[in-house]
Amino acid sequence: MTTAKIRPATVLDAEVIAELHARAWRATYGGAVDADRLDERLADYPRTWRELLADDGGGAATWLAHRDGAAVGFLRASAVGGGEVRSLRLESMYLDVDEQGSGTADNLMTMALGDAPAFLWVWRDQERARAFYRRHGFVEDGETGSFETLPTVRMVR
Repeated sequence: MTTAKIRPATVLDAEVIAELHARAWRATYGGAVDADRLDERLADYPRTWRELLADDGGGAATWLAHRDGAAVGFLRASAVGGGEVRSLRLESMYLDVDEQGSGTADNLMTMALGDAPAFLWVWRDQERARAFYRRHGFVEDGETGSFETLPTVRMVR
């Protein structure tokens, strides 16, 4: 398998990122989140991504991984400044199921965050993702929360 190419996303990528995000959400949370609520949330993704990408001058960046012209993953991080545990937040990272384990997630992390101090929230029951973040130097700091109906843990490095 060839290496996926990674580049900064633009507002022109909103639709493709929304589609990728919806696929990844269904694969990851499909059995854990109410189906009607999931459909409602995902229906709003094209508008949400257009707005996010149009406003990326405000300290946020989205990186898009693509292979053979198809989007296969993305990562969004933002500078959140003071008042948080770290000044850089990994907001979201999702890959197509077939792309997991290919090295693309590692490359996205390197491109977007390098080794900078950062934090993220991750679904508590998503052990594979938590192990991935641990490999990248993140540790759980004991803070918990929730997203939708899912319990989350905060990880920092």
